[in-house]
Amino acid sequence: MLKDLPRRDGFVFHSPRGGRLKPDTARRILVREVIEPLAEKFPSTDGGKGFRDGRVHSFRHAFCSCCANNNVPEQALMIWLGHADSQMIRRY
Repeated sequence: MLKDLPRRDGFVFHSPRGGRLKPDTARRILVREVIEPLAEKFPSTDGGKGFRDGRVHSFRHAFCSCCANNNVPEQALMIWLGHADSQMIRRY
């Protein structure tokens, strides 16, 4: 789906004015618009880390775990995630 999006500069996501995103922009928006509003629906255990502590990379890990638990072939995951070997995939 992302490959079919029109791109003039090779980037998928852009700033509100059409330029390149600053490195921290997507993270700040994710925290403000997704994690903070949903944090009470997914509470952490006492003193433990949980949904409120999640970041963009957390969703990558969740995606990999979900795929691994649903028997997605290692080769497909390696391609999707850009891994050259299956060592990291097997951790999931």
